[in-house]
Amino acid sequence: MRAQDTSRRLRRAGAVVAALVVAASIGSTVSARPHHGAMLDRLERRLELLELDGETREAVFDVIDDARAQRSALRPEIREARDRMRELLAADAPDEEAVFAQADAIGALKVEASLARVRTLLALRALLTAEQWQALHPRRGERGQSGDLRE
Repeated sequence: MRAQDTSRRLRRAGAVVAALVVAASIGSTVSARPHHGAMLDRLERRLELLELDGETREAVFDVIDDARAQRSALRPEIREARDRMRELLAADAPDEEAVFAQADAIGALKVEASLARVRTLLALRALLTAEQWQALHPRRGERGQSGDLRE
């Protein structure tokens, strides 16, 4: 009986530690990558340098504006989900099921944000010629990056 109790406590403690690690990494993984807002700013600066006709220019910046609106709508949801996770983990005896459910909710919001970035890039790519797209993205090695929108 004591061995079962000890084993159960160890499993629970391990689950709580895992949840704490996940919660701690939530902020660090997001900040380790460029934020969507920073990506949009870099895109906008690079798009300004392209010689786009008026119609394409307007369409491109509409995509950027829509992406900013989507990002602004999602940010408070992510913030609230993280705050809820902190509350759950601050409890004397965190509810393991609730913690994992909240981790799933945060993960779903992060996936949604990631998909929004991809949709933005695909929408922009559809508006630009192959040459404009190439000019927008530096080639590997030119800036020491992999051709993404980091600087």
